[in-house]
Formats: sequence, structure tokens, C-alpha cells
Amino acid sequence: AIDMAPYCKKHSDDAEDNINSKLHCAAELNSMLEKVGFALVRGTGISGNLCDNALRATKTFLHEADESVRRSCLTKDRARRGYSPMATENFASLVGEEGPNDLVKKFR
Repeated sequence: AIDMAPYCKKHSDDAEDNINSKLHCAAELNSMLEKVGFALVRGTGISGNLCDNALRATKTFLHEADESVRRSCLTKDRARRGYSPMATENFASLVGEEGPNDLVKKFR
């Protein structure tokens, strides 16, 4: 996990030390995102309870989307905005390749 505390807390009165800590944190995060495309972070100051509530609300929204939400995906734009049901998007087609539809549903 990448420790994001340098961006969320003041660690010392030394401005140069704070900048170096932030640069190190940024380099770690950038490296992880370039290698894996995903990063697990800690030290943000965001409570676990808030994260749990956000994940629960997202799951409820995606699993119980009503008709108005589902209709927001009815567009011919290949890079949709709004709700996308499971297996209705195809990233491969966006980069000029062929592949199966993506096993993901989302709202963006």
C-alpha cells in the first residue's frame, strides 16, 4: 500500500522535508500506477466507515438501478457517460482491436 500521509498531514516544520516526502510519495504512486494500473493507498485520513458507506451506496446503486438510470446509457457514443450495464462496453473497440465485451458495469 502507498502511504499518502505526506499529502494529508504536516509531518514537520521543515518545508524541504515536507516537499521531499511528497515527491517520494508521488513517485511511489506513479510507479505503481504505471506498473499495475491500480494502487492501494493508506494514510489518507479517510475513515474506514466512510469508505464502507461509499462502497455500500455504490453497490446498491449499481445493483438496483431504476429505469431512469438504465436509460442514461442509451447512446451510440462508444465512450458512454452515465450507467453502463454489465457486458455492454468494449474497451478493445476503442483502441481498434476486437475482443469480448467487458465484464463490468459502472456509472461515470
